[in-house]
Amino acid sequence: MQIIFFDLDDTIISTKKTNLKIFEKVRAKLGIEADKDEFRKKLRTILRTHMLNIGYFNENESIGIDPIDYYFFKAEYPFGDIDSFKEKVFLDLKKEYDKKFSSKDLENALYDCKMDYTETIEGMKKLLAKLKRTHQTGLITNGISQVQRNKIKAAKLEALFDHVFISGDYGFGKPDPKFYSLIIEITKANPSKSVMIGDNIQADYFGSKAAGMKSIYFSNKEVPYEVTKAKTADELSNLLNELIL
Repeated sequence: MQIIFFDLDDTIISTKKTNLKIFEKVRAKLGIEADKDEFRKKLRTILRTHMLNIGYFNENESIGIDPIDYYFFKAEYPFGDIDSFKEKVFLDLKKEYDKKFSSKDLENALYDCKMDYTETIEGMKKLLAKLKRTHQTGLITNGISQVQRNKIKAAKLEALFDHVFISGDYGFGKPDPKFYSLIIEITKANPSKSVMIGDNIQADYFGSKAAGMKSIYFSNKEVPYEVTKAKTADELSNLLNELIL
């Protein structure tokens, strides 16, 4: 069986752009008057620093979590102490910006943005809808399951995929070839005929290639490798026409 697989973040959903808007909304909600770029960099640095101390480091890195995702998640988390993580982030942020806000204020400001991921890469939903009419389609994404499913729902992507695989459901993810091999086994996909498309050269391109799949690097960024590449949805559509004949 031939299946066309896609990454989610910054392949279909404009995640980086949405995250910029989220950081600005949080800054405004907390009443912090610092420059928006300075605040974003400061908060991201604090988030990343404390993610490394959250516990179960190997599992978190294998799943491929963005530290902001911990604030979009409200349930028991098996791979570390999220409450301790949030408190440390709050204390560091409070130290930087002497404003009257609580740890719960910070958590709520971020949690309220969990469904903001509505903007998609130009032309991608149209391409997915076209492919879905003639092929099996799949989504392979790293992250916390609940968070990634919220993004899929927010962007109205549920009906566009026959298969959805999220690393948080398995405890490991891209670029581990074993993750791709497991997906191939579950879906009964023919790896030599199936395609993986994504913006991360390691996780999406080389990970799937190591598992025997055709791979497409979908990005405007240059890389020091010889790769099969598309920069736009139109370019991707033309390339797929060649690869999936």
